[in-house]
Amino acid sequence: MAATKYTYTKVTSPDTLEYQIRASSITVALDHIVSRSTDVDVWFKATLGSSDESILTAIINTHVAIPLLSQGDPKDPDNAPIVRMKAAKSGWAYQFHSLTFYTAAFDADGYPKLFNHKLNPVTRLLTPMNFATVNFYDANNTQITDPNHRGEVIWTVLDWAPNHEMEIIGGKLYQKAPPEDDVYLWLHLAPGILNFPFMDGGLNLETFSTMVSADGRVSKYLSPTLPIPGCNKFRITVKHPPGYQHELSFAFEFFKPVS
Repeated sequence: MAATKYTYTKVTSPDTLEYQIRASSITVALDHIVSRSTDVDVWFKATLGSSDESILTAIINTHVAIPLLSQGDPKDPDNAPIVRMKAAKSGWAYQFHSLTFYTAAFDADGYPKLFNHKLNPVTRLLTPMNFATVNFYDANNTQITDPNHRGEVIWTVLDWAPNHEMEIIGGKLYQKAPPEDDVYLWLHLAPGILNFPFMDGGLNLETFSTMVSADGRVSKYLSPTLPIPGCNKFRITVKHPPGYQHELSFAFEFFKPVS
């Protein structure tokens, strides 16, 4: 959908107005704001419905052009503002994206066992996010799709590729307890394209208790389509004894556009 502009005759503080709009119940994502001396253009990523437009009009009517810093940002005992480095670009927010998968385990419908769902906090409706897939392979690198051959699986491969831009920060791996045998894990970016190792050498999960953390120190921009599709795909590869079932949860930390 094309971005839609709403123009008002109003003196504004753009950072304050942006905060007020994003904190409101408007359902369409804000694109950007252009503030001039006596009027303002408010751009949204799609056309507002009548209810959303009424909320926007009310925000504009009550808006006071005071910089956001003057409206409650933290200050020290000398009344000097406490300044923090900006971590992400305007319109982006932090997200902690988690998923749970199992080595060599099929669900009741005969698919590799995986949980990666979005929750509506009001209706509590769960919907698959469709960002992740799990595949199993035997010692000959043949894909195993039949649950009756689960005992031949020695490789569990999870691919995670969100359909949005992001700036990846790092991630965390969780397990209830260490496996009872050697289970090795690798993490690569853009498999088949860059094959860049984020976690290399074969991390032996038997030697860790419950959590492994990876912090990239600074975020790295990744696109689902640029320079070519697949450059934002992460692949977790787990090598384990034949048919060995082990539950793992992985959480990715990143900044993404608010939508």
